[in-house]
Amino acid sequence: MWPSLAGGGIIVFLFGLFLTLNGLGFAFLFIVAGPVMIIAALILPEVPPVKPEDPNMKYCRFCLKEISVEAKICPKCGLAPD
Repeated sequence: MWPSLAGGGIIVFLFGLFLTLNGLGFAFLFIVAGPVMIIAALILPEVPPVKPEDPNMKYCRFCLKEISVEAKICPKCGLAPD
């Protein structure tokens, strides 16, 4: 299950209801897209996290480059990966 996709679907659906109450004609797109997102969140399998082959390496969450596990600051982008 993808909780963030389901949550986004609820928000999109509620936004569609808000647009409908304000009389906007294209609101049906949001009202349809919301439940589709929720159903997709329930059907799609979760993607397993990707790990480097070398156990002494990890991925920087900002630039997605492999860096040392001990690194406090990524040498590629200069940000703290943790």
